[in-house]
Amino acid sequence: MRTLKVTNIEGIYAICTDKDKKFFAIQLSELPYGVTVGDTLTVDDEEGTLSVTKAV
Repeated sequence: MRTLKVTNIEGIYAICTDKDKKFFAIQLSELPYGVTVGDTLTVDDEEGTLSVTKAV
């Protein structure tokens, strides 16, 4: 399982970082509607599921 933090939105991409400070660019169309900066994405590598924890 991998956890990514949305650090920026640039055009059609959500720029995310993991705990090792590696960057990932994920197309917004591949993410649930309404993802914003500060949200946390949890990716289950085995099942391929993605969940979002909204920033407060």
